[in-house]
Amino acid sequence: MKPTYCDFVKDQVERNPCLSGLANFLSTCPYSPADNRNVHCHDYTLEGSLESIDRNMEFEECLAGIACAIKEPAQTRLRRIVFVEDISPHCVEQLGTLLDIDPMFFSNYINTSFSGFDKAPPPPPLSLFPSRLTSKDSLHLHYQRVLRLNFSTGVLKDLYDFKSSGNVPRSVRCLASLSGTRPGLARSCCSILLKILNRKSWICLVLMDSTSADLLVPTSSTSDTILSHERIPQVPFQGGFEDFEEPRKFSEYCLPTNLDNVTQKNSLHQRILHYYRNPPPNFDPANPSMLALSYYPLKVVAAEWMAYVLLMNSCIKFYEYSFRQFEHRSIEADITDLQRWRRRGKQSLLKLQAVELFIDKHLALQSTSPHLNNNVSLVNDNNNPYATLQEDYRYLSTQIEQYSRSLESILPLAATIVQLTDARRSISEAVNVRYLTYIAMVFVPLTFVSSLFSMSNGFVPGQAKFWVYMAVAAPLMVVVLSFALITSINIRSWWRATRDRLTSNW
Repeated sequence: MKPTYCDFVKDQVERNPCLSGLANFLSTCPYSPADNRNVHCHDYTLEGSLESIDRNMEFEECLAGIACAIKEPAQTRLRRIVFVEDISPHCVEQLGTLLDIDPMFFSNYINTSFSGFDKAPPPPPLSLFPSRLTSKDSLHLHYQRVLRLNFSTGVLKDLYDFKSSGNVPRSVRCLASLSGTRPGLARSCCSILLKILNRKSWICLVLMDSTSADLLVPTSSTSDTILSHERIPQVPFQGGFEDFEEPRKFSEYCLPTNLDNVTQKNSLHQRILHYYRNPPPNFDPANPSMLALSYYPLKVVAAEWMAYVLLMNSCIKFYEYSFRQFEHRSIEADITDLQRWRRRGKQSLLKLQAVELFIDKHLALQSTSPHLNNNVSLVNDNNNPYATLQEDYRYLSTQIEQYSRSLESILPLAATIVQLTDARRSISEAVNVRYLTYIAMVFVPLTFVSSLFSMSNGFVPGQAKFWVYMAVAAPLMVVVLSFALITSINIRSWWRATRDRLTSNW
């Protein structure tokens, strides 16, 4: 029996344990007829032209065209960008077999969650060196997508971690409520692979997460053995990321032919397809570069990171403490969230540094390869889009590093506030005990006199001899209070004199 791509991945797990997530993905998700989905393709057919043919086709039809270009290189010329949303195990099996793709590429895209080193091997972004992750023909853009979580009343109170639906489930983190709005962070990834088939043909795979897949939120159930979930849609926080295209003029908006080509603005798949209708800057279909093919995904992911930076800024404002606000908040939950932000900030910096390393290497590569990108130099030119993109990612790294330090500096402040609040509570309790002492000093002589007279019928309130009780109890109460007051004053004076004498002698 001929070995499959899944068998090859399982064999590679012994050498690279980080591939175990991909092996589980291929083995636990069997083939389904629904996996024969449509894929969107951009074909550059004309020689020396940047015009492309955009079309949806069956996945099997796309594979047939690629197989024809591999088997008959002299008669077939194929220059195609294939966009795959929420890739299935069947698609991984077929594409990996046909294009002989390194399993590390699929594993880096699929396996992004890490539950702990004691539970499972870490994913490739955490287990491999940056030099191994940075490749000449592939790029993985890991980022955090900011969502607005619209929970119902049945959702668990201490909910923090849950998953999204779809073929590739993504981890979603529930953050603290900001002004009544519950933000969330969804781990996302966009992967690009360039495969040169021959001198005339190449294939570029663009793997994207599904933004239309629902979120599976655990809900409280009457039975502990039954796990129930609520499906909620993915809603971008505050409208999502900003568009980076050149804004339209008002005169263009007033034209009768003015149409918005993006039908679903919240769909990452539709947005990227819309951007690729215009060729990337300095793109040459005859000699494509990884940097040019990755231009639009890099811009989209940078815009998503910008929304993440704004969320960090809002969280810094949220954790600005005051004693009035502190009484209505849980300091334990805040400290836990701040510790998570410290770890999250470091991971975000690693993701951005990997992208910066990719851009730097490819800019340096293109400076030594003048035949790429129409002989246009992309290094040391502040007016070209790739240098601007490099500056944008450096700006994002700087902002996240500064905000991470600000959030980390709040941790000792929160611990100090806990100590001050405990001291404040102790002082308040001491004052209350003092008030109780005064009350006891009032009732002790009254109780003593009442026991002395046994409070017979003649001495109870309302009787003829009640004045005798008051004549004895009231002076005795005044004497007790005066004695207590004089004693406390003398003790304070003695303590101050002793302290001053010891200080002067020292």
